[in-house]
Amino acid sequence: MAFTYFKEIFQVREAELRSVLANNPNIIEDGFTVLKQEYPTDEGPLDLLCVDGEGRLAVIGMAFTYFKEIFQVREAELRSVLANNPNIIEDGFTVLKQEYPTDEGPLDLLCVDGEGRLAVVELKVDSDDAMLFQALKYYDWVYSNRDRIKEAFKDKKINTNLEPKIILIAPEFSETLIRSVKHVRPVIDLYTYKMLECSECGRKGVHLSPITVEEPESPPEPPRTLEDYVNYVKEPKTKETLKTFIDRVKNMGEGIQFNPTKSFISVFFKGKRIAVIVPKRTFFYVYLTRRSEWTDRTRVEKEDDYRDIYQKIENFYNELKMS
Repeated sequence: MAFTYFKEIFQVREAELRSVLANNPNIIEDGFTVLKQEYPTDEGPLDLLCVDGEGRLAVIGMAFTYFKEIFQVREAELRSVLANNPNIIEDGFTVLKQEYPTDEGPLDLLCVDGEGRLAVVELKVDSDDAMLFQALKYYDWVYSNRDRIKEAFKDKKINTNLEPKIILIAPEFSETLIRSVKHVRPVIDLYTYKMLECSECGRKGVHLSPITVEEPESPPEPPRTLEDYVNYVKEPKTKETLKTFIDRVKNMGEGIQFNPTKSFISVFFKGKRIAVIVPKRTFFYVYLTRRSEWTDRTRVEKEDDYRDIYQKIENFYNELKMS
């Protein structure tokens, strides 16, 4: 795979944006074609005159609001902007209360998402690994008092059957915190922020960028044993039949080897697989294997079912033994 990395540009010239869109009209819509940039009209030049995939004319106009990034941010200011614009965090988000009192201290933002799930939002204006532990303490309190919270905010449709989640917002996160988050049980979303100020009106806003947290690696499965496969069979009579069949194959002669894999048991002699056993819940299959082909599939539930296939395996064993 090849990757191209992008950074966000906040100072953009109108001509530059127009040129990018004109040269890549499918950014706007699949099948789009730009007929002309700055098309002359009685009202002045039109930014982009286009036609879509159905032949419909399209008029593209552009307007700009310029923002500058603010680096010195107070936590109260960040909290206020997010509380007044909760959809910046997530569509359908509602802030129940800022600095909600808990036994662990005031929680920055107590929220509920569009599904009715409670959310603990912890904010920092500096990178601070301690915010994870702090958020977990708030989470524990919210989880233990979720019925009380629901009663206090009756009009917000809080679903206490859904496990609350944690959202951490900071200018940046250490690799240690990001690695730690993937091993924590409650859902934790990480967002870095930029505080922006409109150059024209002075209004402030927040731009959030999600941080991808990788799923933790699953521990390797322990190797399966013959006993594991026997216990996998739940029908008592069939389980006993499988044990008997394995014992008979073991006692067929010297050199028989069993290799339990993830899905079945292979039976080898002189480095060649001579049979395969596939246990199921109420029965098991036995295959004869010659030249890597699985043949003579036999479904076994009781001892009489495997007599013929056992004889074929024994004959093949004797052929190899004599060769």
